[in-house]
Amino acid sequence: MSAHSFAGNTAIVGIGATEFSKNSGRSELRLAVEAVKAAIDDAGIQPSDV
Repeated sequence: MSAHSFAGNTAIVGIGATEFSKNSGRSELRLAVEAVKAAIDDAGIQPSDV
């Protein structure tokens, strides 16, 4: 896949972040899932739209 294959076909439509600390007990994967869900919710889209 070339670096330009997404050119003209992508957009950032939402943002998401998580609260985090060294002692949160949540894995990096869990934090990523939370941030992605927040971005999807912020954008007002469905996971199937990604």
